[in-house]
Amino acid sequence: MQGMTIIELLVVLAVLGILFGLGAMMFSRLNERTILESATTELSQTVMQARNRALESGDRHRVIVSGATQYAMQVEASGSWSTERTIDLPNGVSFSGTGNGSTLTFDTRGFADFNPTGLVFQLSDGKQTLAIVAAMSGTTRIHR
Repeated sequence: MQGMTIIELLVVLAVLGILFGLGAMMFSRLNERTILESATTELSQTVMQARNRALESGDRHRVIVSGATQYAMQVEASGSWSTERTIDLPNGVSFSGTGNGSTLTFDTRGFADFNPTGLVFQLSDGKQTLAIVAAMSGTTRIHR
């Protein structure tokens, strides 16, 4: 019966270290992707929520980009806009190609008005970008 030599033990530990490092790297990439996807989904849900509230309340609602990492849902009452909710994007995620002040406004019938025309919300984590495209009817699609 023979035992393992110190060299064999070091080789096994080196291989395990390499496998662990690769696994950690893959987990990190998956985590980054999940964060971007959840931020995009939350923005898409906020757009739908603004449309639904416009239909329910009879007041115009909008989603407005209020910074590189922030957007808000607002309601127009008595001719002025007030913020119902402000949402901060997760760390590392920001708007790309979507300017500050870009708005998607829903009228009382639930139809969308885009400013600028053809507005597409783009979120990026520096490695990948996801886009939310809204139709005039208020439905949204996420493009990868």
